[in-house]
Amino acid sequence: PEKELITFLEDLNNNSLNIRLTSNYSSVSVNFLDLNIFVENGKFETSLYRKPTDCNGYILRTSCHHKKWLKNIPYSQFNRLKRNCSKNIDYEKESVILTEQFKEKGYEDNVIKHAKTLCDKKNRNEMLENKNKKEKKRTTLDNKSIQFITTYNNSNKELETIIQRHWHILLKDKDLQEHLSANPCIIYKKPRTIKQILVPSCLPTIKQKQLSDPFKTGISNGFFACRTCKGCKTSKVNERNVTNFKSNITNVEFTMKDIITCNSNNVIYLLQCPCNLQYIGRTNRLLKIRIGEHMNNIKKGLMAHSVSAHFKVHHNSDPSLLKFIGIALKKTHWRGGDIVNVISREETQWIHRLKTLTPQGLNIDIDLKCFLTD
Repeated sequence: PEKELITFLEDLNNNSLNIRLTSNYSSVSVNFLDLNIFVENGKFETSLYRKPTDCNGYILRTSCHHKKWLKNIPYSQFNRLKRNCSKNIDYEKESVILTEQFKEKGYEDNVIKHAKTLCDKKNRNEMLENKNKKEKKRTTLDNKSIQFITTYNNSNKELETIIQRHWHILLKDKDLQEHLSANPCIIYKKPRTIKQILVPSCLPTIKQKQLSDPFKTGISNGFFACRTCKGCKTSKVNERNVTNFKSNITNVEFTMKDIITCNSNNVIYLLQCPCNLQYIGRTNRLLKIRIGEHMNNIKKGLMAHSVSAHFKVHHNSDPSLLKFIGIALKKTHWRGGDIVNVISREETQWIHRLKTLTPQGLNIDIDLKCFLTD
């Protein structure tokens, strides 16, 4: 059989496609994933298998990860060793190698020894059993509890302290108390690595590079009204060209970073009434279509929207007094993605920057759900 196998492999490699197959075979053992399976004294035995190219890839002790998570790494790896090694002598031999690898990565001796001691006390047969996940006994309150999910950073301890210190305030809230547990449940997401920050997963296309500066004729960034759409024709107070804008609450001025027209889509826009109250909105359609809808709502005196309701009460439902500009433009990535979620985040950030939330402005609420999804 061995000669037939060798002949078969040679025939496979004898081709004109320049394809060469590598193979490993043995009559006494076989390697599968991280297991070496062999026969000894008439029964199957297993030990840890390390590839020839294996290196010390464990995370540094100083890495920006939660300390409890880092401390659990040695324990989980010693457990893996014990499951893989059916003979105790193999387990002890591999434990020495694993201990040295963790020391190279800066793990303290007491952490490594404690992890191995805990693992030594465990029964290997029980570790190999398929166990159903035990249902965690939680009260109805805990099942409905809200978790605080955030990206991990080195200041997490201070953040946890602040949340725990003021948790009792949230527990007294009549709307939140039935959805909160007695103690805060904080869950950390993995932060971006240096590689992800410095090296993008994809390069921009040539088309994108060209669009980054669409007009090379000296035209600066800003909002340029078309003067032909319904919004431009109706408004008597709108400016034709705007390159900067400010918050009427903080007086902080902002400079536009995009070229925006009435025919732009995926736009964050700013509305302003004669009494200088401001409103931030967003649209993934053409800006002129959304502004036209605002004009119609004001003219009809609709009370369902904060802008038209304000104009009905204070400005006699006169749409010609509405001032509007586009302030930010978001572009769809060539890979796709949820552009509505992207502009929703941008809208919420501008509401916060310009302080347009009622009673300082005309925005009556903000969208926070857009920050809970990537």
